[in-house]
Amino acid sequence: MPACTRHLGSSSDSLLASLLDGTILFVVYVGIMLFNIRVLVPCWLQRNHYLSYIWRASVLILGATAWNILVEYLILRYISVEPGIYSYFHPDRPFALVLVTEFCALAICLAGTTLPFLLRQWIMDASRKNNLEKTTLQYQSEEIRNRVNPSLLLGVLDAAAGCTRSEPEKSSDLLIRLSRFLRYQLYDRSRKWVFLNSEIGFLDNYLRLESSRRPLQYLLRQADEPPRIPVSPMLFFQVVRSMIEALPPEPKEVCIELLFESGASFISMTGTVNTLLRLDTGTRERIRSRLEILYSGNYRLSYRQTEDHFQIEFQIPIRG
Repeated sequence: MPACTRHLGSSSDSLLASLLDGTILFVVYVGIMLFNIRVLVPCWLQRNHYLSYIWRASVLILGATAWNILVEYLILRYISVEPGIYSYFHPDRPFALVLVTEFCALAICLAGTTLPFLLRQWIMDASRKNNLEKTTLQYQSEEIRNRVNPSLLLGVLDAAAGCTRSEPEKSSDLLIRLSRFLRYQLYDRSRKWVFLNSEIGFLDNYLRLESSRRPLQYLLRQADEPPRIPVSPMLFFQVVRSMIEALPPEPKEVCIELLFESGASFISMTGTVNTLLRLDTGTRERIRSRLEILYSGNYRLSYRQTEDHFQIEFQIPIRG
């Protein structure tokens, strides 16, 4: 709006009043923006004290509004000019509406200096969250690999050496499966996604190797032929390995049955063991936390325990 329409009177007085009013308004607007950038944002908004920032910014805006009104009142009084149509004191303008308009204008100016910081903070938080999730998944995969390799490797090599002469075909099969198992751990584990049929093949190799060193029977069933569905590497393995490690120490033959089903938008695995298992709280939390990182609550995980059976079931969505 033209500054001269705020004050009416002689041309020289009106021009002087307009120059003073415009200069002071400019200084006030620039001052509150600099104060917001240099003080309010670093001291409160950047430290996530949002309520403290809001009420301090509101007080600043109210103070600036009162200052602008006081300045115009003094100009009208001492320079002897009449209030123009855009003046705070024009008789046809409701004073309450003037206050609300001035407050909103100052709030918009303040928001203009705050939004870039909020956008930058949001980008940094999103990047930090993604990096944290990647690091967590990497540590979990490293933990899985480190926990399985030593004992399983020695047990399989011992079993293969024991049947080299009596059952050379069995020994050769064990070594081939072991090489596939290790290759999957070393290479496919580092990928972001693998296909479901590759994960099932990896579980088949793992259970065959485990059955060579302990009394274990296993059955892998698929409700239908699995399509090329992407899943996180070693996701099912973490669950199956936890079941294997929770088996009782007594030499009793155990049967593990794994059923895989895939629908239009989900994949499910149901694991059943014909004995009593006790998965500790830490193991259950590790399984849940990895599913939470990968699928953000969009999954289903349940446990069932009877006197002679244990069952774990989880369902995850299909990634596009």
